[in-house]
Amino acid sequence: MDDELVTDSAAQAGVVTPTDDHSNELETLRGALEQLEAAHEANRVAVERLRAALATIEPALTPEMLAGDTVEELEESFTTAMDTLKRLRDEVRREQVLAVGAGAPGRHGRGPLTALEKIREGLARS
Repeated sequence: MDDELVTDSAAQAGVVTPTDDHSNELETLRGALEQLEAAHEANRVAVERLRAALATIEPALTPEMLAGDTVEELEESFTTAMDTLKRLRDEVRREQVLAVGAGAPGRHGRGPLTALEKIREGLARS
C-alpha cells in the first residue's frame, strides 16, 4: 500500500490525500532539505571568513582577486593572485634598478674664482 493513495468520498470529487507513509517521507525530505540549507549557509560563512583571512595576509589583494564560492575555488584564486603580485613586484624592482644611476653625479667645478669674478657672480644672482 506504499504507492497507493487513500481515497474517500472527497477523492471522488477530485481531492486526493496522501497516505501516512507518504506524509512521513515528505517530512523526512523536508528535514533533510533544512539540514542541507543549514550546511550550505555554514559553508558560505566559512568561505567568507577564509576570504577575509586571506585578504589580511596580503593587503595588496583586492576583493576581485579572491573569487570563488567554495574553499577550493578560493584557494586557487588566492594562489593565482599571489603569483600575479609576485610577478608585478619583481617587474617593478627591475624597473627601479634601471632608473637609479650607478653613483653620484660628476662635479663640474670651474676652479678657483678671483675676487672680481665672485663679486660679478654675486651681483648677477641678485
